Amino acid sequence: MSFFQKRRLPYIPSMRVAIIRTPDVNFDEYQKLIRLLNSQSGQIIFEEFDEIPPLLEAHWEKWKIRKKVRWSEALNTMQHIKQDLEYTRDEAVVLLTDLPNERNYFSFANNPDQAGPGNHCIDVGGWYNLLDHDFVFPTLHLIASNLIQGWMYQDMDAWYAVSHQEAQGCISDFCADKRDILKRLRTADICPHCEPRFSRAVGSNQLQSHHFHQCMELVELARTELLFHKRIETAPITSSIVVQQ
Repeated sequence: MSFFQKRRLPYIPSMRVAIIRTPDVNFDEYQKLIRLLNSQSGQIIFEEFDEIPPLLEAHWEKWKIRKKVRWSEALNTMQHIKQDLEYTRDEAVVLLTDLPNERNYFSFANNPDQAGPGNHCIDVGGWYNLLDHDFVFPTLHLIASNLIQGWMYQDMDAWYAVSHQEAQGCISDFCADKRDILKRLRTADICPHCEPRFSRAVGSNQLQSHHFHQCMELVELARTELLFHKRIETAPITSSIVVQQ
């Protein structure tokens, strides 16, 4: 190769993450979230959808009557939407809803294709009580950190087995007490205990370094936007909702 000849860098294909919502999710805040998700350059492309898929709307009508999202229905719906979109196995769907789910987790996921970060359902409700703020920035944090955990662990049981039951200010915090999420939002970090595990995953290509850095930049963006928010430094209103990834 000539000294003056440019070395060709390896081609890194982009991957898509569909961000869909139930009708109860504020559309203006949803659009703001999409803009923030795509504000950091990288191979992950977050896709916005103006229309709500008919399959999702049909399920939402039942959830609205029950006032609760059923895990199995949400997970199956996301996988059907992924197939309808003709996404590849390693691409993902994220469902946002303002309804609580049957285990009162802030998020839950599965990975039926055993590839990529899996599909994730996130409850965007309750943030005004906790932060006196809309769902945009904390949901930005949850989406980005959930994708990382999805690449790291193929199911929630595997993630739970290594998560922190007592919050450390790490993206691996389980946050059984909803108030513990404030530590995660403030630090946007990985603790020294977990760092070797993430490094091994990146080194083995289980977790691509470009995906990891893009998601961590989004986690940091959420932290920066909320850092000086007054109520994040004070005791929040308690809630029965449990945080989970």
